[in-house]
Amino acid sequence: MGLQVGHTCYADEELAKNVYFSQVPPVITEDGKLQQLQSINGKWYLNSVEVKANLPFCDPVANYKQGYEMVGLLLPTAVVLFGAKLIVDMFKDWLKD
Repeated sequence: MGLQVGHTCYADEELAKNVYFSQVPPVITEDGKLQQLQSINGKWYLNSVEVKANLPFCDPVANYKQGYEMVGLLLPTAVVLFGAKLIVDMFKDWLKD
């Protein structure tokens, strides 16, 4: 099992959390102080308070299989459209002559 961040499934929990928390931009407060998440010894902190992420579980193998099946369904459509365009272009050239 892995953890999902966005549309990507990460097998390593630490990597998933690093990617997730790295996407949070720093904030400047009204009094001019900079607040940002910091990674210390593999844990993430905001103002010295540890923060945790509840990331959804995912299965990299299942994600790969689903993507493979989707491409298998869309590829014939792309080939037919490409072939139709070639035929239309050939008829256009034939009619010009």
